[in-house]
Amino acid sequence: MQQVIRQRKGLSELSVTTAIIVFSLLRGNIFATEGYTTDLQIHDIGVTRILSPAMGGVPAGDYDWIVRIQNLGDYPETGDIIATIYDTVGMVQIFYQTYSLTNFPPGGDTSLDFNTTITVPNYYYCEVYAGFGDDNPANDTLTVNSYVPESLGQHIYWIDAQTPTGSMALHGVEFDGTYFYLTGITAIDSCRVFVLDTLSNLIWTIDQP
Repeated sequence: MQQVIRQRKGLSELSVTTAIIVFSLLRGNIFATEGYTTDLQIHDIGVTRILSPAMGGVPAGDYDWIVRIQNLGDYPETGDIIATIYDTVGMVQIFYQTYSLTNFPPGGDTSLDFNTTITVPNYYYCEVYAGFGDDNPANDTLTVNSYVPESLGQHIYWIDAQTPTGSMALHGVEFDGTYFYLTGITAIDSCRVFVLDTLSNLIWTIDQP
Protein backbone atom coordinates (compact mmCIF):
# COMPACT_ATOMS: atom_id res chain seq x y z
CA MET A 1 0.00 0.00 0.00
CA GLN A 2 1.29 3.44 -0.91
CA GLN A 3 0.25 6.25 1.41
CA VAL A 4 -0.04 9.82 0.21
CA ILE A 5 -0.32 12.67 2.75
CA ARG A 6 -1.90 15.91 1.60
CA GLN A 7 -2.22 19.16 3.51
CA ARG A 8 -5.13 21.45 2.78
CA LYS A 9 -4.78 25.18 3.38
CA GLY A 10 -7.25 27.97 3.97
CA LEU A 11 -9.17 26.11 6.70
CA SER A 12 -7.64 27.76 9.77
CA GLU A 13 -10.95 29.41 10.64
CA LEU A 14 -12.57 26.05 11.40
CA SER A 15 -12.36 24.53 14.96
CA VAL A 16 -13.44 20.78 15.23
CA THR A 17 -10.72 18.22 14.40
CA THR A 18 -11.67 15.77 11.68
CA ALA A 19 -9.78 13.19 9.68
CA ILE A 20 -10.85 12.11 6.22
CA ILE A 21 -9.57 8.90 4.71
CA VAL A 22 -10.34 8.28 1.07
CA PHE A 23 -9.48 4.98 -0.52
CA SER A 24 -9.43 4.56 -4.25
CA LEU A 25 -8.50 1.70 -6.50
CA LEU A 26 -6.16 2.78 -9.28
CA ARG A 27 -4.32 0.28 -11.44
CA GLY A 28 -4.55 -2.37 -8.77
CA ASN A 29 -3.06 -0.16 -6.02
CA ILE A 30 -4.89 1.33 -3.01
CA PHE A 31 -4.12 4.95 -2.23
CA ALA A 32 -5.06 6.70 1.03
CA THR A 33 -5.49 10.41 1.55
CA GLU A 34 -5.64 11.37 5.23
CA GLY A 35 -4.48 13.63 7.98
CA TYR A 36 -5.77 17.17 7.50
CA THR A 37 -7.60 18.87 10.34
CA THR A 38 -10.44 21.38 10.23
CA ASP A 39 -11.60 23.79 12.95
CA LEU A 40 -15.37 24.27 12.61
CA GLN A 41 -16.78 27.30 14.42
CA ILE A 42 -20.54 27.28 14.92
CA HIS A 43 -23.52 29.31 16.07
CA ASP A 44 -25.34 27.39 18.81
CA ILE A 45 -27.81 28.71 21.39
CA GLY A 46 -29.21 25.87 23.51
CA VAL A 47 -32.26 25.63 25.75
CA THR A 48 -30.57 23.30 28.21
CA ARG A 49 -33.03 22.98 31.09
CA ILE A 50 -36.52 23.87 32.27
CA LEU A 51 -36.06 24.88 35.90
CA SER A 52 -39.75 25.50 36.51
CA PRO A 53 -42.45 24.25 36.32
CA ALA A 54 -41.51 20.72 37.25
CA MET A 55 -43.07 17.77 35.46
CA GLY A 56 -46.19 16.56 37.28
CA GLY A 57 -48.21 18.35 39.91
CA VAL A 58 -47.22 21.92 40.73
CA PRO A 59 -48.93 24.06 43.41
CA ALA A 60 -50.47 27.15 41.84
CA GLY A 61 -48.22 29.59 43.70
CA ASP A 62 -45.06 27.83 42.44
CA TYR A 63 -45.93 27.76 38.73
CA ASP A 64 -43.17 30.06 37.53
CA TRP A 65 -41.86 29.69 33.96
CA ILE A 66 -38.03 29.62 34.33
CA VAL A 67 -35.59 28.23 31.75
CA ARG A 68 -31.80 27.93 31.39
CA ILE A 69 -30.17 29.23 28.21
CA GLN A 70 -26.53 28.65 27.17
CA ASN A 71 -24.38 29.85 24.29
CA LEU A 72 -22.64 26.64 23.24
CA GLY A 73 -21.18 28.14 20.08
CA ASP A 74 -18.28 30.39 19.17
CA TYR A 75 -19.96 33.73 18.44
CA PRO A 76 -21.95 36.36 20.37
CA GLU A 77 -25.63 35.87 19.50
CA THR A 78 -28.68 38.11 19.34
CA GLY A 79 -32.20 36.71 19.16
CA ASP A 80 -35.39 35.77 21.00
CA ILE A 81 -36.29 33.06 23.49
CA ILE A 82 -39.97 32.22 23.02
CA ALA A 83 -42.08 30.70 25.81
CA THR A 84 -45.61 29.35 25.36
CA ILE A 85 -48.06 27.52 27.62
CA TYR A 86 -51.08 25.59 26.35
CA ASP A 87 -54.18 24.43 28.18
CA THR A 88 -54.34 20.77 27.15
CA VAL A 89 -58.13 20.93 26.80
CA GLY A 90 -58.23 21.79 23.10
CA MET A 91 -54.53 22.83 23.19
CA VAL A 92 -55.52 26.47 23.65
CA GLN A 93 -52.56 28.85 23.99
CA ILE A 94 -52.93 30.71 27.28
CA PHE A 95 -49.47 32.30 27.50
CA TYR A 96 -46.96 33.66 24.98
CA GLN A 97 -43.91 35.77 25.72
CA THR A 98 -40.51 36.49 24.18
CA TYR A 99 -37.27 37.43 25.89
CA SER A 100 -34.60 39.11 23.76
CA LEU A 101 -30.90 38.38 24.23
CA THR A 102 -28.40 40.83 22.73
CA ASN A 103 -24.76 39.92 22.06
CA PHE A 104 -25.07 36.87 24.33
CA PRO A 105 -21.39 35.83 24.57
CA PRO A 106 -19.85 32.41 23.83
CA GLY A 107 -19.97 30.37 27.03
CA GLY A 108 -22.82 32.52 28.31
CA ASP A 109 -25.15 30.81 30.81
CA THR A 110 -28.30 32.49 32.11
CA SER A 111 -31.71 31.71 33.59
CA LEU A 112 -34.78 33.54 32.29
CA ASP A 113 -37.88 34.01 34.46
CA PHE A 114 -41.03 34.79 32.49
CA ASN A 115 -42.89 35.75 35.71
CA THR A 116 -45.86 33.51 35.07
CA THR A 117 -48.14 32.20 37.79
CA ILE A 118 -51.02 29.90 36.88
CA THR A 119 -53.69 29.36 39.51
CA VAL A 120 -56.44 27.54 37.60
CA PRO A 121 -56.34 23.77 38.27
CA ASN A 122 -55.72 22.04 34.94
CA TYR A 123 -53.18 20.18 32.82
CA TYR A 124 -50.68 22.30 30.88
CA TYR A 125 -48.13 21.82 28.09
CA CYS A 126 -45.17 24.20 28.24
CA GLU A 127 -42.69 24.83 25.43
CA VAL A 128 -39.63 27.09 25.19
CA TYR A 129 -37.84 27.73 21.89
CA ALA A 130 -34.60 29.52 20.98
CA GLY A 131 -35.43 31.42 17.79
CA PHE A 132 -31.88 32.17 16.68
CA GLY A 133 -31.76 30.01 13.53
CA ASP A 134 -28.42 28.55 14.60
CA ASP A 135 -26.37 25.59 13.34
CA ASN A 136 -27.75 23.08 15.87
CA PRO A 137 -31.56 23.04 15.96
CA ALA A 138 -31.56 19.81 18.03
CA ASN A 139 -31.16 21.76 21.28
CA ASP A 140 -33.42 24.71 20.45
CA THR A 141 -36.62 23.40 22.09
CA LEU A 142 -37.62 21.88 25.43
CA THR A 143 -41.10 20.96 26.67
CA VAL A 144 -42.70 19.84 29.92
CA ASN A 145 -46.16 18.54 30.87
CA SER A 146 -47.44 19.59 34.27
CA TYR A 147 -50.65 20.37 36.09
CA VAL A 148 -52.04 22.50 38.87
CA PRO A 149 -53.95 20.16 41.22
CA GLU A 150 -57.19 20.86 42.98
CA SER A 151 -56.69 22.19 46.50
CA LEU A 152 -58.43 20.77 49.56
CA GLY A 153 -61.82 22.39 50.08
CA GLN A 154 -61.86 24.12 46.69
CA HIS A 155 -65.22 24.55 44.92
CA ILE A 156 -65.04 22.63 41.65
CA TYR A 157 -68.72 22.48 40.61
CA TRP A 158 -71.87 24.31 41.67
CA ILE A 159 -75.14 22.76 40.55
CA ASP A 160 -78.82 23.56 41.03
CA ALA A 161 -80.33 20.19 41.94
CA GLN A 162 -83.74 21.32 43.15
CA THR A 163 -84.98 22.91 39.93
CA PRO A 164 -84.43 19.94 37.57
CA THR A 165 -85.44 17.26 40.10
CA GLY A 166 -88.40 19.01 41.75
CA SER A 167 -87.29 17.50 45.05
CA MET A 168 -87.38 19.44 48.28
CA ALA A 169 -85.59 16.67 50.19
CA LEU A 170 -82.29 15.52 48.69
CA HIS A 171 -80.48 13.16 51.04
CA GLY A 172 -77.10 12.32 49.48
CA VAL A 173 -74.86 12.71 46.46
CA GLU A 174 -72.08 10.83 44.67
CA PHE A 175 -69.96 11.92 41.69
CA ASP A 176 -68.23 9.57 39.20
CA GLY A 177 -66.26 12.27 37.40
CA THR A 178 -69.01 12.82 34.83
CA TYR A 179 -72.39 12.63 36.58
CA PHE A 180 -73.86 13.41 39.99
CA TYR A 181 -76.14 10.77 41.56
CA LEU A 182 -78.58 12.22 44.07
CA THR A 183 -81.24 10.51 46.17
CA GLY A 184 -84.39 12.42 47.04
CA ILE A 185 -88.12 12.44 47.63
CA THR A 186 -90.67 14.15 45.41
CA ALA A 187 -94.27 15.10 46.13
CA ILE A 188 -95.71 12.11 44.26
CA ASP A 189 -92.97 9.47 44.58
CA SER A 190 -91.49 8.03 47.71
CA CYS A 191 -87.85 7.95 46.63
CA ARG A 192 -85.82 8.37 43.47
CA VAL A 193 -82.23 8.57 42.23
CA PHE A 194 -81.59 11.61 40.07
CA VAL A 195 -78.64 11.73 37.64
CA LEU A 196 -77.38 15.20 36.73
CA ASP A 197 -74.42 16.41 34.68
CA THR A 198 -72.05 19.17 35.77
CA LEU A 199 -74.30 21.82 34.13
CA SER A 200 -77.32 20.86 36.30
CA ASN A 201 -79.07 19.04 33.45
CA LEU A 202 -81.23 16.10 34.53
CA ILE A 203 -80.00 13.12 32.51
CA TRP A 204 -82.33 10.45 33.86
CA THR A 205 -84.34 9.41 36.91
CA ILE A 206 -84.32 5.99 38.57
CA ASP A 207 -87.20 4.79 40.78
CA GLN A 208 -86.26 3.15 44.05
CA PRO A 209 -88.53 0.39 45.34
